[in-house]
Amino acid sequence: MSENARQLRKNMTDTEQCLWRHLRKKQLGDALFRRQFEVGAYIVDFVCLSARLIVECDGGQHQEQQAYDQRRDAYLRAQGFTILRFWNHEVLQETSVVLERILSYLTLHPNPPPQGRRGLEEPCHSQILQEREKGILDKIENSSNKNKLTAHCVVLSKVFSPETLSTVGAAVTIGAFDGVHLGHQHLISQLKAQAKASGLLSIVVVFEPHPKEFFAAMQGQSLSRMTYLRDKATFLKSLGVDALWVLRFNRSLLECPASDFIHTLHAQLSMKSLLIGDDFRFGKDRLGDFALLKTLGRNLGFSVFASQTYRMLGARVSSSRVRDALLRGDFQQAARLQGREFSVQGHVVYGDQLGQTLGFPTINLALKSRFVLHGIYAVWVSLPGYSGRVLGAASIGTRPAVQGKDLRLEVHLLDFSGNLYGQIVTVTFLQKIREEQNFPSLEALTAQIQRDCEAVRALYKACPI
Repeated sequence: MSENARQLRKNMTDTEQCLWRHLRKKQLGDALFRRQFEVGAYIVDFVCLSARLIVECDGGQHQEQQAYDQRRDAYLRAQGFTILRFWNHEVLQETSVVLERILSYLTLHPNPPPQGRRGLEEPCHSQILQEREKGILDKIENSSNKNKLTAHCVVLSKVFSPETLSTVGAAVTIGAFDGVHLGHQHLISQLKAQAKASGLLSIVVVFEPHPKEFFAAMQGQSLSRMTYLRDKATFLKSLGVDALWVLRFNRSLLECPASDFIHTLHAQLSMKSLLIGDDFRFGKDRLGDFALLKTLGRNLGFSVFASQTYRMLGARVSSSRVRDALLRGDFQQAARLQGREFSVQGHVVYGDQLGQTLGFPTINLALKSRFVLHGIYAVWVSLPGYSGRVLGAASIGTRPAVQGKDLRLEVHLLDFSGNLYGQIVTVTFLQKIREEQNFPSLEALTAQIQRDCEAVRALYKACPI
């Protein structure tokens, strides 16, 4: 062992050495990853330069360390890196889960193009879907068929076609997929494996609106969404799903008997295989269960499989856990549970131009239903035609200071000007600044917006945006 290698090993913690050993066993060490590597003014634990991926082992939680991590992460993300951060006990106790997440990222991002702050014309995250699929998603979300039993197919891969579906059949899974978290991703990986082994297409069946959102509306309440349909389709496409089958969740579907529901799916999707989660219930009065599916599968000629609960650090990974993390402002925990940063996509629409009048022009995204977040946030925004991301101050709410009523996501982009109307942008949330509040005058509102922008800049002053 060389003197440099000895010194490098000495500088690595026990956790980092543990992860490095497992990376080498997977033949990822040395060939792909560099350890204790210098990026700008910062030292990172592990970096895969070809995939622009940084892996960090984190053990400190004191305030000074958190502030340093925020500055460093902002700088690294501005350079086009994705950061996967794991707690030390995750690496030591759940090593297989950690490696699965790293391998999953490398599979989806084997060799992305180089990135920079400006000028590189490449599709951003929100441009993954083709224009035809975007139009279908808009049609579904704005559908007036509130009581008819309707379904729409969103094609996500080049191999999918109605002719291919009727010829080869499909491996299917069903769920709400709110958040598309690691548990959902684990289910999708099993679905793809089944489809590949049997020569089938992979189809994910989802409901729009979310069933819980539908029931809440029946009781005069509202349920906040984590993932809108467009985001859901984009994430599922990135996971390699061939098609998304969207069922309008309404009273007709609610009253549909369990056996009729499965007969319809079997006929429309040429279903050869059905994979469900361990808590899946369906049909009128939720009478459909795994036993009924096995019986229907024998009669109709499709196989039925149950996926076991996906756990992280001894607890079930669920949409509720992600939602709880977001509501308490723990975006790092939400990112761990989702396997990515929390974000939302949307069309930039015309607003009332008040921000322009106040000296803080904003891009406005109309939210079709209640969103899980509310308040003022520091964000990154991915824009069409730009490889980097732009820092911004975002407001989610009804704008009580100007007697607003409709729910909006408004973002003031720092150090950017341009016409983005009609474009689809992706907003990634980094940290909450404060709650939404009312103000006695426009002057007081303007002064607070200025303070919000200064707070965002202060958080990331080491980041050369």
